[in-house]
Amino acid sequence: MESIKERISRLRDLSIKTAERPSDDIKRVVYYRLSPNNAGNDPTGRGEKGQCFTTWFFAGADVRHIASLSAHIMRLAIHDQSFTLDQLKGMVEIFIKQAGEFVDYCGFFEYGKFVNEVIECSHLVDNKEDLADLMDTLWVYGSNIGAWIYQSIPWQIGYLFPNRDQDFYQKGLDLVSKEWEPR
Repeated sequence: MESIKERISRLRDLSIKTAERPSDDIKRVVYYRLSPNNAGNDPTGRGEKGQCFTTWFFAGADVRHIASLSAHIMRLAIHDQSFTLDQLKGMVEIFIKQAGEFVDYCGFFEYGKFVNEVIECSHLVDNKEDLADLMDTLWVYGSNIGAWIYQSIPWQIGYLFPNRDQDFYQKGLDLVSKEWEPR
């Protein structure tokens, strides 16, 4: 059975790997626009067509929220002597559980699993230093996933709006008469 330090080390290694290449979550949700639970543009017919922007922006915001806001606030709270370890452990779940469930719902399954393991580990730590290390893994993982999202979306938007041919634009020009004046 893994000790808590071994689990934190494994999570740290996993979080560092997310900087090297996009995760399957990024490929599934951002590149291919596949999301379960009617939460995206799912060409299999199970999801709602044409609303991948909603999934990208709302799930992307929660990805950033978990990493940037929640992990950062927890890091500050850990160094505040007025909080006990038990209070901090409870705060971890309060701060990240809902957003973690939402990103999982939107198809970021690996991220959801990572968040759940962080919550589970937070209940097992017995000192603030290990909790700080755990929050650092969450910050790195989420920050890297967030970077992949926002580095990828501009290119993926191009696939949603393919280039049109000359005939398409000519038909549009034909609709505009010489007398037409914008209001």
